[in-house]
Amino acid sequence: MKEETYFVTSSGDKISCEDVNSHIGLANVLFEKDEKLKKEFEKSGKESPLEFLLEDKGYMTVSNMEYYKHVIYDSDLVTDEQRRWLLYFNEEGYSSKDLAIEKRELERGEK
Repeated sequence: MKEETYFVTSSGDKISCEDVNSHIGLANVLFEKDEKLKKEFEKSGKESPLEFLLEDKGYMTVSNMEYYKHVIYDSDLVTDEQRRWLLYFNEEGYSSKDLAIEKRELERGEK
């Protein structure tokens, strides 16, 4: 199995880079290639590029490693295209983390 980390955009596109095996590294590659996206991140005031991509842009992060298959997403931002990906991840046994649920739990004081 090929190990990889990648993003799934709100339009359902997979973004990966063969030479990069971390989401932070991949975010940096994205910002190098897309000046507009980089400026949006800088204006967002967020410290983490991952926080920006997940919460502001609606990206999903995906890790597909030998013993670890995981996806992080925000169900409040998921598009129909991303729902198809989520069905695939579920069928393939990926664990998942929904940031929207975590936010609501924090707001209710459950975490």
